[in-house]
Amino acid sequence: MSGFLVCLSLILGLTGIVGSFVSALPGPPLAFVGLLLLMFVPQAQINVWFVVIMGVIALIITVADFLIPIYGTKKTGGSKYGMRGSTIGLLVGMFLLPLLGISIGPFGILGIILCPFLGAYLGEVYKGNKDNALKSAFGSLIGLLVGILLKALYSIVAFIFIIKECIAILF
Repeated sequence: MSGFLVCLSLILGLTGIVGSFVSALPGPPLAFVGLLLLMFVPQAQINVWFVVIMGVIALIITVADFLIPIYGTKKTGGSKYGMRGSTIGLLVGMFLLPLLGISIGPFGILGIILCPFLGAYLGEVYKGNKDNALKSAFGSLIGLLVGILLKALYSIVAFIFIIKECIAILF
């Protein structure tokens, strides 16, 4: 049973890294579950507080990932229309395009990047703010990339810890 949990933990940790870039997979929560599974391996020497803190950070990053592109739009002078457009674009890129079987680029990554950008742009154009529309859209794009970076960093740290524990268990 311990071997199964160790293997599953490694798979979830690696999937967490991939999920940081692929919209259909929630990267940090998967990496956290991989870390959490190691708590059930008797040979593992895991600090409970570390796991709790990692869980809280995973939750914060997951929520922030939805809010950062909106914040980026706002900070670059975008209006409520741009922020709403960015949000709608993010949801379309994450959920609607995959449901429709539309995959723009590898794993739909381009859809996840382009949809919030286009949404913010179209929201600003709809409001009549054509001069600031491109700047607002780039703010959304920068926010999205910051979110991806945060997810990737978290997932990599969790995976490194998982590997460290797995090596300690095996040797």
